[in-house]
Amino acid sequence: MQSYYKDTIGVSLPIVLQQDGAPVNLAGRTVIISLYAFGTNTLAWSHSATIDDAANGLAHYTLIASDFDTAGDYFSLILVTGTGYSQTFVGDSYKVITAQQSSVTVPDLLAWMQIPQSDAKAASTVQLYIDQADQQILLEIPTLATITDPKIIQFRLHCVRLAAATFYYLNLGEASINPDIRIEKIRLFSQLYKKAVDSMNSALSNQINTGSTVRRVSNNTKSDVSPLSSNYYA
Repeated sequence: MQSYYKDTIGVSLPIVLQQDGAPVNLAGRTVIISLYAFGTNTLAWSHSATIDDAANGLAHYTLIASDFDTAGDYFSLILVTGTGYSQTFVGDSYKVITAQQSSVTVPDLLAWMQIPQSDAKAASTVQLYIDQADQQILLEIPTLATITDPKIIQFRLHCVRLAAATFYYLNLGEASINPDIRIEKIRLFSQLYKKAVDSMNSALSNQINTGSTVRRVSNNTKSDVSPLSSNYYA
């Protein structure tokens, strides 16, 4: 699933059409992309796509205003029509997120981790780690979803970077990095994340009088396998 910020415009969504392992010939045909909401299957919009390479089944659609104006999860269907031909293909899925959820970008995270973009994982994969990290911190401290204090937001983004970096190295093959270095980075980022969450909880508890913050507590009665939990490493 590809992630885009709410109200994104001017970005091209690539369309690659294949059938039985071979490209779909788009010569003389029309391509229409339709977006539907997951769960309800409600049609969000339907637009004509631009054919880029008919012989190889390549096309694209460029987002316009209002296309991604509502946060949520969506899937696309691609309709190809022509003389005596009509076929529907399953397209890509998209997650539309609000800017408040996380303003950590893929280039920002890679720069913070000191990993050149040319050596990093695919941007879509790194974005998944960022999204997972953002959801992790909101599960730990739900009150962050509505806090607008710039200093707290910056600290929240620091937590997102730490969690995303942990996910990155957890899913990095040992052939790509010295195993000892990989484990040390996971351990370090996990510890820093825990300290950051504890510090934020302490700060928020002094500011919010309407109720205490809520965070995940490790279960001492069974093994806790979360790489971001305090007892993951002895």
